[in-house]
Amino acid sequence: MHDDLIRHSQTFNTVILYDIENLTKGNNNPQFNFSLEDITQKIKRYNLVDKIAGQYAYADWSNNKLSQMKKEVQQLGIEPIQIFGFSNHKNAADIQLVIDAVELIHSKPSLEVFAIVSGDGGFSCLVKKLHEYGKIVIGCSHESQTNNIFVAVCDYFIRLPASVQQNPDEINNCTETAAKNKAQAKKNKPKANKNDYQKVLAYLKTNEPHRTSLKQSGIDFSILHKVFKEQISGFDYKQEGFSQFQKFLNSTIQGTEFKIVCVDKNTKTSRLKIN
Repeated sequence: MHDDLIRHSQTFNTVILYDIENLTKGNNNPQFNFSLEDITQKIKRYNLVDKIAGQYAYADWSNNKLSQMKKEVQQLGIEPIQIFGFSNHKNAADIQLVIDAVELIHSKPSLEVFAIVSGDGGFSCLVKKLHEYGKIVIGCSHESQTNNIFVAVCDYFIRLPASVQQNPDEINNCTETAAKNKAQAKKNKPKANKNDYQKVLAYLKTNEPHRTSLKQSGIDFSILHKVFKEQISGFDYKQEGFSQFQKFLNSTIQGTEFKIVCVDKNTKTSRLKIN
């Protein structure tokens, strides 16, 4: 589905708009049982998403209760949009989000995908307006915060798992346990074998637009890396002992008809082609 949206070279075609009030399930007692990074990665899994052109989070950031979110917002390069007057204007953030989305339609016509991290039914009208301009909409929200009409009008929807609010001590304990479990799972995770890598190469040879790219200008490494991750669950070339993706790729194509060519000596840009 939507294979025609896969690009020969990646473009900044996606914007993510976060309705923090909806995401934290309210301002008075905000809940933080979610990960902004995880949400971003879920959105990036869609083939129609190339690069993220911008991320904007709407909230009253002067609220001290949101302080624990600020570090992750900064690390992910999300732009916090300050909204005042929540007590008197409950929908202030929603209104500003809609205004900015409509402005982006005109100021950045290259944007093709709008991801709205909210389940508020009020955004249904915004989705319809985005569709009028040929935009694709991805919705994302907790199950308990999701309006059925909003889900119905979105092209795709990501439902975040429901969880119970925990006190800080419980969160810290869960975080430590999760980190240990993640480390153990990574240690025990079976590595992909060479047959898996050869299957990916075969996929590139038989599927467009990769097949044509291989024979013409070649495929950029950023696209190749994305394809390997899509085709092989948990793919990580570093687990195979390679410090760079190019070194892994060079080892993988040994004895095949594939070759790595340098297309720009100044920037040391290389691509994968077929002999």
